[in-house]
Amino acid sequence: MIIAVKNKEGIYRVYKVDPDQSEGIHLFNESDPNQLRSRIRKWCREHLPEEMEMVHFNAKNGRDDCIKIKHYLTDQNIPFELKQHTFFISKQRYSSVKDKIKNIAEIEDD
Repeated sequence: MIIAVKNKEGIYRVYKVDPDQSEGIHLFNESDPNQLRSRIRKWCREHLPEEMEMVHFNAKNGRDDCIKIKHYLTDQNIPFELKQHTFFISKQRYSSVKDKIKNIAEIEDD
């Protein structure tokens, strides 16, 4: 997990925290909040390429299937992004839950 903590001066300190660690590893500082997200993504692409590889799939039946899939992913603590009816999740996570998602809702994937 990557977290950003804003200090009193308004500078974000970005850390990588593993579930089995009590303290995070400091990665970098960012003073511009508009650049924070892109800088985190850039760092992840450079240092965590396997974990950053994403796949996408579409919910065929629109809103109803999106809600079912969203609830499942949230309950399983699987991070995802949803844009209209398209879900984006890490390739590693998707391979482990693909069959379950197909049982929950009708999807189109690559």
